[in-house]
Amino acid sequence: AIVRSSGDAATARFGLRTIGTTPSGKLTLNGEEIFLKGVNRHTMSPASGSALTYAEVLADVELLKSLNANYVRGAHYPQDQRFLDLCDERGILIWEEALGPNVKSANVASKEFMQAQITQVNEMVMASYSHPSIILHGFFNEGPSPDAKACTGYAACAEAIRALVPPSH
Repeated sequence: AIVRSSGDAATARFGLRTIGTTPSGKLTLNGEEIFLKGVNRHTMSPASGSALTYAEVLADVELLKSLNANYVRGAHYPQDQRFLDLCDERGILIWEEALGPNVKSANVASKEFMQAQITQVNEMVMASYSHPSIILHGFFNEGPSPDAKACTGYAACAEAIRALVPPSH
């Protein structure tokens, strides 16, 4: 949708889709079974580091399509909105993650860390809310999931996402 006011214009992109499962537990997209074929992606370039140009972002998406991939895990941090726009347009599904590789139990026990993590999770979800390509949100990559003391941190992040993203969003 394009919004115009006093000669200025802004484009608001959005899309609709439904994610679900069959009674046997298979993933569905808009009611049809789907098998995810994809890769893990780090936003990195030999030429521009983590500040990819649009041409580099487009090349990544074109490479995914050439591989017949329909899914990508955006590792370790929220994804560039340009990348998400291109994935929306080309039907590539995304797992988006909040920043948080190598989280330790001591981090999860820290009130300050958890406040920052919840803020980060909320900002990630809200920034990408209208992108139908995003089907999963993640957090605490490579985190202390085996440690029972960390469960409250995982639960808090999951609850923050559930509060913003209704089922089958």
